[in-house]
Amino acid sequence: MRLNLLKIILAVVVVAIIIGGGVYFWQSFGQIEQDSVVEQPSNQSNLKTYSSEMYSFVYPKEYIITLPNQSFPALTVEKAKNARVEIFQMNDFGDRPWGFEGTESQEEIDSYSPKETLTVGIDDKKYNVWLYYSDNDNQTKEELKAIFDSTVIK
Repeated sequence: MRLNLLKIILAVVVVAIIIGGGVYFWQSFGQIEQDSVVEQPSNQSNLKTYSSEMYSFVYPKEYIITLPNQSFPALTVEKAKNARVEIFQMNDFGDRPWGFEGTESQEEIDSYSPKETLTVGIDDKKYNVWLYYSDNDNQTKEELKAIFDSTVIK
């Protein structure tokens, strides 16, 4: 009986060590480092400024910023699904597969396919900037281009 109890206790300890080690490894090495982000009002009342250790830009206050994370390593500045900017370094995506199933509507395809693929910076500080907007939405197109034009790499 004591031998069975000792085996159970040993198994619990081993499992706890494995789980604890996995959690430690994931937290230490598995996450993308977050920028120290500063959002501040711009001199113009309808604009905000985003600033991190890597880059800064000005954007309209009705847009929402989503920081990069493990599942999607791009910073997103978004007004709607098909009205957004994504800023990233291509090597952050690794082997991520791209493509469609063939059942998507044109609106869905537009929301997943950038209208413009731009770059800013040089060498290891080179960032891809993808602009997503609808064909008929010139106001959004101008807003997104203004975000790109205001981007400064640090």
